[in-house]
Amino acid sequence: DNTRVVKFNRWLSRYALMHSQVEYIDLYSQLVDAHGAILQDYMVDNYLYGKGYQLLSTLLEPYLSR
Repeated sequence: DNTRVVKFNRWLSRYALMHSQVEYIDLYSQLVDAHGAILQDYMVDNYLYGKGYQLLSTLLEPYLSR
């Protein structure tokens, strides 16, 4: 059950909206399916591995190269 993760991400998103120096980057939605189940291609037992790290680097690269 990823309920805690979803709630925490929602909180982080709101926090970023209230603090202009903070940018929220939604990575979680890229790692789960439409039902919130972890995509096994990227994670095992809630831990990233291999392709998960590759996906993260692809998603974060535009933000890190600013």
